[in-house]
Amino acid sequence: MVGLGGSDSLYKQSPGHEEAGLGIFRVPVFIIYRDGKEINRINEFPVVSLERDLLDIILNKNYHPNYQSHSLIREWLQEETLTDDNSSIRGLAEQLRHRLSGENELNSLGYLLLKQEKKTAALQIFRINHLLYPESANTASSLGEGYLETGNDARAKDFLEKSLQLNKDPQAIKPVLELLYKIKEKEWTNGQRK
Repeated sequence: MVGLGGSDSLYKQSPGHEEAGLGIFRVPVFIIYRDGKEINRINEFPVVSLERDLLDIILNKNYHPNYQSHSLIREWLQEETLTDDNSSIRGLAEQLRHRLSGENELNSLGYLLLKQEKKTAALQIFRINHLLYPESANTASSLGEGYLETGNDARAKDFLEKSLQLNKDPQAIKPVLELLYKIKEKEWTNGQRK
């Protein structure tokens, strides 16, 4: 057992970084191995109970963990599918559509990838999420932030403005406006240098 800690609630780390490369997106996670190969995992909380979930996994029953999208996304990260320019965002979205519990599942994963400096992969997750939830102000603002983090200010501005149009929550407007001001400051600074 390895304990994960850290002041950042989004990105928990172990002292020796034993979690690196294991595709741990939620904690706690129990990874169950057989003959050195992962056979399944329990993500964040049991589906039925810890004992029942472990028994189902060990007996090779049809066990589906919470956050079913994460197993596929782990594969995509390992195979570099998310950073491959030839990958179809629409095709990837269709593979995830029926595995998701809602837009927050991918949104939090995108921010975790940003925190891990996997900006291109994070952007692709945000693109997939917005394709699946196009009327969400939250997915639009996250996609805008993803574009901003990868240096595409024009696309960032488009999606941040779209988020403002879709937004029904006055409390969520402030962080979007802060990102738009950041873009405006960069435009102004770059305009002054010319």
